[in-house]
Amino acid sequence: MTSARSGRFAGERAPAFVALNSSLALDWRLWPEDIQGSVAHARALEGAGLLSAAEREAIEDGLAAVGREVEAGEFVPADADEDVHMAVERRLTELIGEAGARLHTGRSRNDQVVTDVRLHLRRVVERQDAALAALQGVLISRAADHTDTVMPAYTHLQRAQVTSLAQHLLAYFWMLERDRTRSRPRGRPASSRRSGQVPRSASISISTARPRPPNSVSSASPRTHSTRSRAATSPSIIWPPRRSSARI
Repeated sequence: MTSARSGRFAGERAPAFVALNSSLALDWRLWPEDIQGSVAHARALEGAGLLSAAEREAIEDGLAAVGREVEAGEFVPADADEDVHMAVERRLTELIGEAGARLHTGRSRNDQVVTDVRLHLRRVVERQDAALAALQGVLISRAADHTDTVMPAYTHLQRAQVTSLAQHLLAYFWMLERDRTRSRPRGRPASSRRSGQVPRSASISISTARPRPPNSVSSASPRTHSTRSRAATSPSIIWPPRRSSARI
């Protein structure tokens, strides 16, 4: 597999140029999602008659092998790969030959970026949600032990009406519950442009279990899902210091 844009230059690219164009320091963490999306895409290609069953099976086995190599530290991408997508595709092609190169049929790296980032965000949000749920469980447990523990409520650092420690603790339970409700995935499609005969619905349903997008160009173009995720999860970092200041 040749490097990106190698056909545009008569000679070898300068190492500084190669390093400048590499995003691997940021996106290599997406390799599990890139493999997941590639498996989905291979199945969609088979469904469209663009891959044989044998080719699709070879691709899936090859992608699984790439994942094992990454986990074992046996495969490390080079700057010449430029990004996670090309690194995975290069290694796949090295392992299984021409069938690996055919995986790129019907999609672009922009498609892969959108899908991988959305899948990654979903996984991160699910992990954060589980951590917040565990914290809520602790708050409920402590509140049950202190239903009769009296304490003053505070407003502007001044003591206000009498309440219980349980009521105080459960206030943070509900703050976290609002955060969890806001940050949970709500079925937004992780779609990308599909060209030729590739059915978008097949690839999307396998890779994300989300509904078909209303417009493929709109789904592939924006990156606002990242900013929405940060906006939805950022309030959760406010409550611990607020809780500590209240106790002090």
